[in-house]
Amino acid sequence: MDIICIFPCYGALSTKQAKSINQPWTDLQQVSGANLDRNLLLSSLINEIFAVLPDYTQTGLTQYLDEWRSYDVVQSQVVTLEVGAQSIEAVVEGIDDQGLLLVTDLQGQQRRYASGEISLKLA
Repeated sequence: MDIICIFPCYGALSTKQAKSINQPWTDLQQVSGANLDRNLLLSSLINEIFAVLPDYTQTGLTQYLDEWRSYDVVQSQVVTLEVGAQSIEAVVEGIDDQGLLLVTDLQGQQRRYASGEISLKLA
């Protein structure tokens, strides 16, 4: 089953918008159980980014890789990767030291991607 996580930019989805989604989905309000203020959420995210930015500019991604990998919920999962008009089924291996997505396609070839969209089928 695919699940979409929606991050509405202008508050909660209307009932009409929610009914127009033709697959299971969730949003931050449903997951947290709280009525989130988008401005407060965005300012908190920006503050967190600014807090780590000085270290990141000095060390790059390296010091954050282990933490990223500990939270990576798509690692070892079969996904559909959409890159432009191309659709690729693959197993996610994680990210490399430059932050590129590592996947192994169904033919066993490992590939790296800097952009694209993945769909994850949950059991």
